[in-house]
Amino acid sequence: MKYAWRIVDLILGGIFVYAGVIKALDSVQFANDIDNYKTLPWFVSVRLAFYLPWVEIFCGLAVIFRFLYRGGLSILTVLVAIFIGATVVSKLRGLDITCG
Repeated sequence: MKYAWRIVDLILGGIFVYAGVIKALDSVQFANDIDNYKTLPWFVSVRLAFYLPWVEIFCGLAVIFRFLYRGGLSILTVLVAIFIGATVVSKLRGLDITCG
């Protein structure tokens, strides 16, 4: 069972590292994607677009290498919860959000 959880850690961390790298390479598009939710001012969207990918990358690496594991996993859990909440709110407001 220990090896199964390790495989899950590697997959989960790899997904977030990959997603963070893709977002970091095109920060302007990511800022537009954040702005499409219409919940934050533009300047906040731009700052998030530059910092959030690096948070995802570092937290993904923390999960992969088991260094500060619980902190990385906690931050990733909060990020996913915020994303789900923002998606639900945008759907309730009638916004058609496509990401990725």
